[in-house]
Amino acid sequence: MIGKVVELADTAGKEKFKEDNIIATSLIVDSIRDHLFPHITKIDTSKKMHKALTILFTIKNFGQAMSLKNELHDVRMTDDETWPHTS
Repeated sequence: MIGKVVELADTAGKEKFKEDNIIATSLIVDSIRDHLFPHITKIDTSKKMHKALTILFTIKNFGQAMSLKNELHDVRMTDDETWPHTS
């Protein structure tokens, strides 16, 4: 009898994980731009998608960090733009 209870609880846990994974995957897909889709299309879990995107955007060296810092420094808002930027 105890084995059946554990099996039922395990099945419920798996179903909950599947539901949560679908929601998380949908949120990731809805949140990224189209040019990033090729990096995650063949990944089956939201955790792996997150890791792939994190690796993609991790600064890998000092030169890259300085380049990004300079780009950010050069960004200027025009008079007709508002913050936060809405398109």
